[in-house]
This record gives sequence, C-alpha cells and structure tokens, in this order.
Amino acid sequence: MRTDIDIRRDVEAELQWEPRIDDREIHVAVNEGVVTLTGTVPHWEALHAMEAITKRVDGVRAIASEIVVRFPPSAMSDDVDIAKAALHALRRNITTRASAITPIVQDGWVVLTGHVAWGFQKTEAEHAVRHLPSVRGVSNDLVVASATEALRHHEALAPATTIS
Repeated sequence: MRTDIDIRRDVEAELQWEPRIDDREIHVAVNEGVVTLTGTVPHWEALHAMEAITKRVDGVRAIASEIVVRFPPSAMSDDVDIAKAALHALRRNITTRASAITPIVQDGWVVLTGHVAWGFQKTEAEHAVRHLPSVRGVSNDLVVASATEALRHHEALAPATTIS
C-alpha cells in the first residue's frame, strides 16, 4: 500500500514536469489518499491539467482542488468575448464547421447545444472551446444523430457521381 508521503512526492514530481503549470505556486497535501491542491494558476487550462495529472497518480483516492485561477489583467474576457471566440473556434474547425452548434456562455462557462451527425464531432467541439482564454469549463449538451440520420446527412453532403 502506498503511503501519503509517496503519493505527495509522485504528484509533485508529475506537476513539476508539466509545462503548462508553474509548480512553484502549488502546494500538495495528502491525507489517506485524498490529495488537496492549493495555490494559484494564471488560466483554467493549468487547473484542468493539474487535476488530470493528479488523477493518474497511483494511490490517489480523491482530489480536493482549492486552486485559485488569477488571470493576468490582459487575459480577462467577458462572456460576449468568450461566446465570439467559441463560435469562431467551432467555425474554423473542419469537423464542426457544418454542424448546428450554438455556444451559450455564462460566467465563463460554455454550454454547447445543438446537433451533430457523428460522435467524434461532439468530442471535437468540446476540444475546440475548452482551452480558449477565460473559459472556466464546458458542458457538452450536443445531441448526436442516430445512425440513420447520420447516413442521410453524409449522403446529402457527398458529391453526386454518374456512371456512364
């Protein structure tokens, strides 16, 4: 069985190697396999990365994240700016540009609504907006079409070919 000291050492080592994180601003405490992360980070991507890294360390049973995200003043965006950036990111992504996706933003949280033809488009839409500046998180409420609907959609987009 791994000790709390082993777990803390491993979490700290993993965080040290992550380029998106300045681990000098982070404190790690472990009690019965429950890891508490405290400190500050400059963006949400660093927070998400820290949580993902901590989850993969052997022996971690739960995570208490008390990390504060402190954006640099120049990076602060309001919900209108985030909504515009999300829409732009979805339109420039080749896998989501033709889909009926509407991003709704409130307090930095993006909710993706609408329909996509394929499951991978749902995943790609979330990836397209998750790391935009000032995005706190993403709720992916996209509905994936049934196999029959997806096939009809694909056939409608395919160029017509004639055989002579």
